[in-house]
Amino acid sequence: MAEAMCRNLLITQNKPFNAQGVTDCLAQYGVRKAQAQRVLDELVTAADGIVCKEFGKVKIYFASQADTDTASPQEMEEKQKMQAELNQQNSDTAESVKRLKAELSTLKGSLSLDQIEQRIATLQTEVQTDEAKLSNLQGGKELISEVDRQKAEQLFSTNLEHWRRRRRIFLDIWDIVSENIDRRKAELFEELGIEAEDSDLLAEHTKLKPNSNKRRCC
Repeated sequence: MAEAMCRNLLITQNKPFNAQGVTDCLAQYGVRKAQAQRVLDELVTAADGIVCKEFGKVKIYFASQADTDTASPQEMEEKQKMQAELNQQNSDTAESVKRLKAELSTLKGSLSLDQIEQRIATLQTEVQTDEAKLSNLQGGKELISEVDRQKAEQLFSTNLEHWRRRRRIFLDIWDIVSENIDRRKAELFEELGIEAEDSDLLAEHTKLKPNSNKRRCC
């Protein structure tokens, strides 16, 4: 049984094996290394189509090639030509696969037809909304109610007063801590990253406060 399996393996695979390689292939059938070594040596001794070549302490077993038909020079040339053609076909196919993968990657990153139609519908709705707003602006139509305008003005006034109060507190503290510092305030503010409001800009902000003709700038 082991002899038949070893012989069949070498003939069907038609490549060199050492005893360990044969054992690895036939271990699932219960063949062990010592058994494989013994059977291989017996096959070589029986001259039953199995040949052994020794390389130092290593023995290599393979099926005899004595009865193998040898290709003529013309056949070898044809096979080499065929191999070159197949290699070229393989290269062309690999290039086509690479190109198709790139196209597939691009398509995956693109919107589908349904997504494009949905996006168009969304943009059309936004355009209609913007056109309606533009029409109202061009026609001088009031965009917010009087109540909303008064709420906005009141919120602005409240925030402006909070800002003024906190600004005064900061400047009072700053005057105390910087009393003995012999440097310009603007330079220190710039170095410390303190935003100092421009007086002209402050005046413009004050004008926005409802019902205020003149406001004291502190």
